[in-house]
Amino acid sequence: MTAVARPATPKLFAAPKGALVIAGNAVGGACILANWWQAADSSDLKANLSSAGLGIVGVVIAGLTNALWLQTARGAIAGRRRRLSSRVAGWAAPLDRLESVAAVPDPAPAPASVAGSGLIAVEGATLYHRPDCPLVTRKRTAAAAAEIHEANGLRPCGVCEPALWIEHDGARQ
Repeated sequence: MTAVARPATPKLFAAPKGALVIAGNAVGGACILANWWQAADSSDLKANLSSAGLGIVGVVIAGLTNALWLQTARGAIAGRRRRLSSRVAGWAAPLDRLESVAAVPDPAPAPASVAGSGLIAVEGATLYHRPDCPLVTRKRTAAAAAEIHEANGLRPCGVCEPALWIEHDGARQ
């Protein structure tokens, strides 16, 4: 049995940002606790309001350091998404090559009355699509005219926009 190497997980608390986040939260928490400690000793409103600035500073420091941590997390997620997208594109490239070899070219654009007959729908779905829509790739579909799909209660897809496909010069694009 062979072991599969897993990609390294991004470290959100890696030095030096991790230390900064922990220190910032510690300083913010200390400011909030010091404010609470000062306010707990006094029942004088004026003294409590003057010490409230320390608590506000603590909240701001903790908020800024947590915003830094969230930005770091977003950057790690975006980097992971880019790496995954490039890997998926590499996997899909051989499949695209097979489809282009097996595809039969369309001899000529169809007239407007026939152009809408190539629209497809997936069984049990609520939308109809163009044949090249990525949402229906490798799914079992049924072809019909737009009027038939709409009579069956289906709406046009917002990704491939089959209505524009039909209307553009009365020909398939």
